[in-house]
Amino acid sequence: MLKHLPKSEYLLYGIITLLPTYLIRFSIGSFSLNFLDAIILISFAIFLMHDYARIELGGWKYMMVLFTIIGGIATIISTDPTSALGIYKSYIILPMLVAIMLLTIKPPLHRVLYALSAMIAYIAAIAVFQYVTGYGIPAPWNEPGMEYRITSVYDYPNAVGLMFAPILAMIMAWSLHIGRHRLAFVQLSFLGLLVLFMAKTDGAIIAVSAAFVFSTLFTKYRWLIVGTGVIAMIAAFAWQPTRDILLFQDASGEVRLALWEGTWNLLQDRPLFGAGLASFSELYANYKLDRHVELLLYPHNIFLDFWVELGLAGLIWLLMALIGFFKRLFTAQSPERIVLMAGMVAILVYGLVDVPYFKNDLAVIFWIILTYSSVISWKKKRTA
Repeated sequence: MLKHLPKSEYLLYGIITLLPTYLIRFSIGSFSLNFLDAIILISFAIFLMHDYARIELGGWKYMMVLFTIIGGIATIISTDPTSALGIYKSYIILPMLVAIMLLTIKPPLHRVLYALSAMIAYIAAIAVFQYVTGYGIPAPWNEPGMEYRITSVYDYPNAVGLMFAPILAMIMAWSLHIGRHRLAFVQLSFLGLLVLFMAKTDGAIIAVSAAFVFSTLFTKYRWLIVGTGVIAMIAAFAWQPTRDILLFQDASGEVRLALWEGTWNLLQDRPLFGAGLASFSELYANYKLDRHVELLLYPHNIFLDFWVELGLAGLIWLLMALIGFFKRLFTAQSPERIVLMAGMVAILVYGLVDVPYFKNDLAVIFWIILTYSSVISWKKKRTA
């Protein structure tokens, strides 16, 4: 029963459920904070008072120290140290504090999914209300027609997709392979997919679809799914609108191709350190192509994002973390491994065309999925 859970576990679920509260911002003197920052800091302080002696990180202590150092260097070389320090706090340090809580508490995965589900349920409720009434949708997405897109609690539609994609991928994989509470998770999956269509986030829809296909590869129907997937891909390429999206020939795709080319120009000049935290948009202005008029905060590709923000060391750290993640889970026996891998597949697929890490809530979700792989492997060793 939930009423018998340790206090620290309640706090962990509270953090997860309230991830969108980073949108509520305030200052203490000259130091900027948001509500999620405060929740994590207070929760971690209480956690330390109750569970300090139980902290168990395994090899993650080295990965965390390394990530802290890499982020510190990227902050020092930044062209905007104040903004960089804020990003360092919210995207690097605080998500790792949540990961430390997770690794120590080792909560059952289904309870983590409950907390994530509760969060996307209220985000989805607001999204449906927006779609029906049009109330609260910021410009330019509030105009009737093709560009009419919900944003829910966020400022732009893709933020909904970035949040929903890994969570929907995990609860769909859970429903497929584990089955407990399947009805609730299936209903939430349909609601979440409906919201993705309301937000018109093509990348999220493709990411969730890819993660679902990945999940089915671990069933006896794998070849049927592969065959169906091949037919679906042929059909997608036969229809011009989807073909243009997949081949980056639509407006969004052309923007990304120009963005990546300009980013590569920047990295050729700064291959070791990249741009530094919070510096990409300023430095990119000197490298962008003439046809690319937008100045974006990130390159919209997870590997380029890490390289630009955290340097070559950051990119290598990401690759090491991902290789370790999949290696641990492919050798595990628990069906929960498929749930976590599905979530990461969604992140990586969407991350090919967007920014699935460098945002307060997304960074926490990434660290939860990444480090829970060790919780599964530790449980395996203890029951062996």
